[in-house]
Amino acid sequence: MGGLCIPRRCWQLHHLRSSHSARAPFRALNNVKPGDLIIVEGDHRKATYRVGSPWFVVHADAVQDFVGPAGQSQISLIAGTKSNGTPTSLTYRLIITATLISYTND
Repeated sequence: MGGLCIPRRCWQLHHLRSSHSARAPFRALNNVKPGDLIIVEGDHRKATYRVGSPWFVVHADAVQDFVGPAGQSQISLIAGTKSNGTPTSLTYRLIITATLISYTND
């Protein structure tokens, strides 16, 4: 099983959601700042990404205009949000993008 870590929080990937439960890691996604690290690991692999820009909010219908195709050097985290970036709503999406800074495959 893999996992995801952002500042002050870590989870197994199958628990990622943005609802009100205790297992809602993306509920605090608006606390991630430029320079923070996002670590994705599992199956003896570990990728570390650095957040380069502040998060931003778009209408849910416009997400495809702001997130490109997946690649090996970038990751985007997206969560339902209110227009001010606080949790949680289906109307808007908070988007964080980070760039790969290291990768290991043990």
